[in-house]
Amino acid sequence: MSRIEHERIIQFYGISRIIDEGLYYLVLEYANQGNLREFLIKKKSCENCFGWEERVRLAIQIVEGLRYLHEILNVAHRDLHTKNILMNDGNIKISDFGLSKNLNSTMSSNNKFFGMIPFIDPQKLNHGKNYVLDKRSDIYGLGMILWEISRYSNNISSLTIPTNFDEYSDTSLDSMDSSMDSTPEYSNN
Repeated sequence: MSRIEHERIIQFYGISRIIDEGLYYLVLEYANQGNLREFLIKKKSCENCFGWEERVRLAIQIVEGLRYLHEILNVAHRDLHTKNILMNDGNIKISDFGLSKNLNSTMSSNNKFFGMIPFIDPQKLNHGKNYVLDKRSDIYGLGMILWEISRYSNNISSLTIPTNFDEYSDTSLDSMDSSMDSTPEYSNN
């Protein structure tokens, strides 16, 4: 990831070492506002200080960074969530490429279960190690991030999954079934 130079991607400067302790650490660009999750929590405590214009601006910046990764570098991040998006002077910086994969590479990658619920592609949850996280998985994570930004909330646990389907009409269940076809696995885009 050292070759990446884009305004929406955290800049990697190198690796350093603490000789006495034998520890290595990454030297990255400093992001002065922490991660997007922390940013949203702070904004929530401030009445009327996080309008739609700013939300849309941040969403566009995330898409710009993801588009660069996908279209220019052919890289899937594979762990996209609000704690891996940093804020610097009010702008987005996508970070933490520890699980990313260059899709041009012929090397196989570890396909163990990883990621942060609820940002993990549901197909990974359904199919386990038989499902390879890729760009479609990033798009799912992006959708969850956009939901979080638009809700002006970090409380994704407020999403409820119905357990009693008797209260739904056949029509609503049919539309629910058809919407399931839009998961990343079935998407043509």
